[in-house]
Amino acid sequence: MKITTKARHAIFLGTLCSISYLAVYIARNLLGAVTPKMTAEAFTLDYIGEITAVYFLAYAAGQLINGAIGDWIKAKYMISLGLLMAGVANFVFVLISDYPYAAMIAYAWTGFSLSMIYGPMTKMVSESTDLVYATRCSLGYTFASFFGSPMAGLIATFLSWQATFNVSSAMLVIMAVTAFAFFTAFEKRGIIKYHGSKKGDTQQKKDYKGLFKRSIIKFSGISMLTGIIRTSFVGFLTTYFCTYLKYSEESSASIFSISTFIICFTAFIAIFIYEKLGRNMHVCPLIFFSVAAVFFFASCFVTHPIANIAIIIIAIMASNAAATMLWSVYCPSLRDTGLVSGITGFLDFLSYSASALASLFIPRLAEAFGWRNVIFLMAGLMVIGTAICIPHFLIKKTPAER
Repeated sequence: MKITTKARHAIFLGTLCSISYLAVYIARNLLGAVTPKMTAEAFTLDYIGEITAVYFLAYAAGQLINGAIGDWIKAKYMISLGLLMAGVANFVFVLISDYPYAAMIAYAWTGFSLSMIYGPMTKMVSESTDLVYATRCSLGYTFASFFGSPMAGLIATFLSWQATFNVSSAMLVIMAVTAFAFFTAFEKRGIIKYHGSKKGDTQQKKDYKGLFKRSIIKFSGISMLTGIIRTSFVGFLTTYFCTYLKYSEESSASIFSISTFIICFTAFIAIFIYEKLGRNMHVCPLIFFSVAAVFFFASCFVTHPIANIAIIIIAIMASNAAATMLWSVYCPSLRDTGLVSGITGFLDFLSYSASALASLFIPRLAEAFGWRNVIFLMAGLMVIGTAICIPHFLIKKTPAER
């Protein structure tokens, strides 16, 4: 079968975005991967939870700010600058880690820098390709985001926590330069297009009111609930394996890598189910949240470590599948509103704000009441997700879904 020019361009653009986003998610998942090694060096779990929360708050605020800016500034500038600044900030974090408050500021700057990437990237892809290709490109960097967790765990398995951060810093800087060069080349070849970027073009009208008809409130809830699982809870998986299931620090890091490697295939499974169910983005999250709730509850009653891990993985995958509907289907479908970057940033802001709060409470709840009750809480959140999807179960597909 011959590949069309549009499909070939989408492959080029999707591949570059996916590799760039892989570097982002390796950096984003480092702290969770190295937590056991840091706590072994006298860093407390509460302190790491505070650093994580500050990072997520900075990332969330940055998503709101940079998402809006991304509707006006070319993505190549936002993405390249964000990668570069994050690489520098990660390196500084290691140098000043003995000074808690200064280290928090440095890590918060990492979060703000990384927030410059996703919204502008989604806008660029949605405006440069047809919707079917935009969804598949988004699937590629959604996969890359999930794959970042096992990569971070793999690096953390063989290196000290300081060396792990330094390797990530080097990757971010190299990717910043590479991305800028390739995005510039793609612009010259016409692979990348921007609305209103040519002389005589008018700026695309922003349709804010239409967002309510496009279920923005429901997907805002999905963003927050899935963000807690895929970002905050997964970030503490290594600690869960180590303290609750009684694995060693090294084994916990290895299990984290294997677990998150399996989880990274969620996006493909979710899109496959989405296609089989007639491309209905309202039915799919209902199914995924229901499965996640059942498996989180089930894990509370399974004590065998391997079986427990397997059940937890399925629960996380189900929650992440609901997130895939949000990021890979819903956000690209908003291309006709002229607000793809801004709304993507807003939804990411909600996701990471919820994750920041969860990162403060999860370690405290685990120490006070045990990990089993934390899992019960995660199951309860998935029940809430199921509930907010029920009113939309019979909604007909929107024109963007057809």
